[in-house]
Amino acid sequence: YTAIGDSDHQAVSIDVGAQIGVISLAMARFGSNNHLVHSVEADDLNFRRLTLNVSGRLGAVITAHNTAIGNLIGTAGFTRHEDSGTNHLSVFDNPTIAATEVCTVPITTLDAFANEQLIDEIEILKIDVEGADLDVLRGAENLLGGGRIKAIIVEVPLESDNREKLSNLLVDSGMTIAYIVRNSDELIEASEAAYITS
Repeated sequence: YTAIGDSDHQAVSIDVGAQIGVISLAMARFGSNNHLVHSVEADDLNFRRLTLNVSGRLGAVITAHNTAIGNLIGTAGFTRHEDSGTNHLSVFDNPTIAATEVCTVPITTLDAFANEQLIDEIEILKIDVEGADLDVLRGAENLLGGGRIKAIIVEVPLESDNREKLSNLLVDSGMTIAYIVRNSDELIEASEAAYITS
């Protein structure tokens, strides 16, 4: 929030893959006074915990939404694991982790979500969706193309070709890319060399 400055209108942040709301609560705490946080979680079990954690929050308003965000509108398969932090859309299956349950969840695009919620601009978009991060951004074509997202925080894909696709999508949308140094307020220039050594 320091990097993007204060907003002269109601600031909106979106936490996609909010899990139980830790980052949503931080967004509410560090954002401006006139701030709305949309906390989005696909897993209904995590969603119940999320709503408990963010209810009654003073100051900024946090609104919880029980849906997935991706590059399509409708429903999608969703895989649960014992560690709820590794739950994910089923198309991004991780064969090294045994699934405990597969279910169907509603899914929408970020463009459609923003239209439904009457969001003109997003101050900070945080994405943590266990492999579907690029699809979340692909579903935000209008927001990105219109320069309507000020800052994006997203996990760096492990695979180099997906890192390149993510970087290209962001740069082509006019974004500047930097890595956040863990446990620091330092940002470093994004490059394959920086990723490998960090």
